[in-house]
Amino acid sequence: MAYCSALLLARSTSLDSFSGSVSIHDVAETLNIEATAALIASEEHPAAVAPFGWVAVAMFRRDDPDVSEDLVCRLTIISPKGREFSGPDSKVDLQSSGLARFFSLIPTLPYTGDGIYTLRAEIKRETAWVIVREFTLPIRVVVKAPADLESKSPLAPELQEEVLETGGTGDPNLDQSM
Repeated sequence: MAYCSALLLARSTSLDSFSGSVSIHDVAETLNIEATAALIASEEHPAAVAPFGWVAVAMFRRDDPDVSEDLVCRLTIISPKGREFSGPDSKVDLQSSGLARFFSLIPTLPYTGDGIYTLRAEIKRETAWVIVREFTLPIRVVVKAPADLESKSPLAPELQEEVLETGGTGDPNLDQSM
């Protein structure tokens, strides 16, 4: 029977084609995600998602090196409010080797509010999903204040407020260059 020896979240990974070694870059222990104020306003909406782009990495091993097996796994994200968001089922090959690496890009995070999110690796045993590894990750969405946006704007102060409120200045020449 296989088990998950490691589960983590990283900004990116790379594979050395010569040695077969994997490099894991920027392992997450806590995250601050930049997002729009609209996301915060809709945090109770079931479809709210925050831009994410991190990679989940799981390593599976065989209990018995002489017994090969295939398994089906999935990653599940549990929000601070207890909502579960399961990813697609994926096959993991433990027949040709006693170790298999599983990488899953998570392009967006199902966002239900700031707090402790749980990333869980599960494998299917007959008809039931079994948790084989999980870890928790504090996540906070950070919204830039309008003052931060204004201080970086090349527009005249009288136009900055209109751009922030309407998304345009009303001047077609200025709006086309934005």
